[in-house]
Amino acid sequence: MRTFDLLPVHSYELFMAAVISRPPDDVPTVLVNSRHNSVDQFVTRIGQTTALNADFDGTAHPGNQWGAIRRLMAPQDVVAEQADLEAYLARQDHDNIEDIAFILRSVERMRGITAKRLHDLMPSLPPRPGAMELIDGFDPQNVAIISYGTHDLIRGWLVHHRMKKDLSMATIFGLRLAWKQSPDG
Repeated sequence: MRTFDLLPVHSYELFMAAVISRPPDDVPTVLVNSRHNSVDQFVTRIGQTTALNADFDGTAHPGNQWGAIRRLMAPQDVVAEQADLEAYLARQDHDNIEDIAFILRSVERMRGITAKRLHDLMPSLPPRPGAMELIDGFDPQNVAIISYGTHDLIRGWLVHHRMKKDLSMATIFGLRLAWKQSPDG
């Protein structure tokens, strides 16, 4: 077992300073939020962990799932989406209401995209090297993926790119889309 340094930090500034100051060949560092957790409680929780909790966007695959979805939007919606994104990123302060409103506007612009077209995106988001092997190393019932993206794309992507296990049991926290059945199926 390797030795880890436990470094308590209680602010983003201290976190960044710690990351920047550590030489790349130094022992791995586990950063503990000292404002909310004791080191002992943190180590105990790490020892009991049997699950993978991952942000899907840009970690399991290179790129951005919203960027991929924008390829399916109408041209005028892409322009509106870009303007909305720039305005959102230019704001200094954000809160949960603004975040949710921003995401819901993106979802509204997805009207007219079919489930098939969304499914066809999945091969264009190949797994990052080692991502599926990491996910496959856990019991699918203990895998949780948290994302600001869409549940449908994540679920389909996991099933499409699965390696050794059926990942349909993974828990996904993301936006669930409502699909309507068209006359042609």
